[in-house]
Amino acid sequence: MKHQVIIEKILKLWSSSNSILLTGAANLDGDALGCLLALYDLAVAQGKEVVIVNEKPLSSLYSFLGVADRVLTVVPKKEYDAIFICDTGSFDMLGTVYSENADVFAKTQIVNIDHHTSCYGDFCWSTCSFENTSATMMVAKLIEIGCGPQAITKDMATYLLLGLYYDTECFRNANTSAEGYKFAARMMEFGADHNRLIRNLYQSTAPAYVGLYGEVLASLVSVQEGIGMIGVVTQEMLKRRNISIDCLGNELVNDYLRSVQAKFVILLKETVEGGYRISLRSKDDAYDMRPLAAKFGGGGHKLASGACTKHYSLEEVMNIIANHVFYMDTSST
Repeated sequence: MKHQVIIEKILKLWSSSNSILLTGAANLDGDALGCLLALYDLAVAQGKEVVIVNEKPLSSLYSFLGVADRVLTVVPKKEYDAIFICDTGSFDMLGTVYSENADVFAKTQIVNIDHHTSCYGDFCWSTCSFENTSATMMVAKLIEIGCGPQAITKDMATYLLLGLYYDTECFRNANTSAEGYKFAARMMEFGADHNRLIRNLYQSTAPAYVGLYGEVLASLVSVQEGIGMIGVVTQEMLKRRNISIDCLGNELVNDYLRSVQAKFVILLKETVEGGYRISLRSKDDAYDMRPLAAKFGGGGHKLASGACTKHYSLEEVMNIIANHVFYMDTSST
């Protein structure tokens, strides 16, 4: 009932808005991107003025979608009736889109759609229920309730399925649910291009990346007596292979590091500025990644969290991880 009320309010705002700004976390992932692209197509079909803005250009990981020109890096100077933020835990995660346009956000009604527990803005629809395995499942529900299932085109279905595949690693992680499988089937009924997603997301690793993955795996660091393993990607490693950190997705931590025998794995990626992007993955319910991510200003799911820090050296990050006391949830073992 609570969700129905907020959905109706969001749909009312969408319907009355002629100019809409769509945005998400600076490190735009497949789920957030899928949400933004589906809403973009819906807005265009309805004759609305709409822009997608992100701090960074769209990663080449998603070049196969052919939508790079839709993602702007500067907020056009104009009045907006609504701002929709998808799959993003806080305003700060928007990066310069928010920090350099605080006045725009202050005077515009804001909708936050997130399948985590974040809640901010004028209209907050957030839930961590398995009924919403990805934020794209929430956006699809919003579209179907507001416009009917006929509003979901083949392209929109592909974008929405992208979000689900990204957040479940194509049904291989603990975020997988029966509802997720049902959603995938429904999107395929709408014409979602399953084969194109699988081929480009999981079967198109460039040789330079394979070499990088091998180097990281060969130099893993054991922490807490082997309970966890840490992999490090340095800027020197990236430059040697002409790889941008923004083009380095989650394949390394999700598919390769997590195959290593350990309770949890962590990937540290050195940024151009000298900080670190931190990806944390647990393979055991007893090891909750969220408190450790929070120490670096991040968050996420129990088994999959992330953070980004500019304030710690590699040695300091390693020490914080090594000395972290995990909450042992014995009820789940």
